[in-house]
Amino acid sequence: MIYILIGKSASGKDRALNRIIDGKPVKGIDIKDRCLPIITCTTRPMRVGEVNGKDYHFITKELFKRMASSGEMLEWRCYHTLVQGKADDWYYGTPWTSVQNFESQDYIAIVDCEGAKAYIDACGKENCKVFYIYASDEVRKERAMKRGSFDETEWNRRLRDDEEKFGEEALSEIRKELGENFVWVDNNTNSDNVTNFISIFQMDEIVARA
Repeated sequence: MIYILIGKSASGKDRALNRIIDGKPVKGIDIKDRCLPIITCTTRPMRVGEVNGKDYHFITKELFKRMASSGEMLEWRCYHTLVQGKADDWYYGTPWTSVQNFESQDYIAIVDCEGAKAYIDACGKENCKVFYIYASDEVRKERAMKRGSFDETEWNRRLRDDEEKFGEEALSEIRKELGENFVWVDNNTNSDNVTNFISIFQMDEIVARA
């Protein structure tokens, strides 16, 4: 099974992923041994505290474009950014090598709606479960500001981009495709609620199949 976390910027996806992977063993089973995080590639700059190869594979645009054009990416997307008045394109994508054993190994990943649909098309809807992590614009902005290096112009661009990429039409399409395998998670007040919920939900399934 591939567990897919989707959500707007600063909704709490990374925190949820880290809490799941770093969680305590359940019934003697270590989640890290049962569910591998899919490390995606990106061309954006590393943030403070991030580790290459753990949070993302940070690569050059030249290498990313070469991998995409040669079919090495299961899915990829480009975000047009504007930070401190400087325009740039940030690429994100999932290498096929990261999910090649999906039929026998559980994985967990963070992508957007288009990425989730690409996973479903490539790996089959029976092998995918999507969690939509919801948080209001106000809460998300507060979280983004706590990250440091907050840029108001870039944040406003992200708001517009999020409305396009995570609109009702896009979410409804995935919900219709997956049925019960689409889960809406409210992460608007306490991030522990979402991580505990996902951890229990996911680990129970993994333990049941162990």
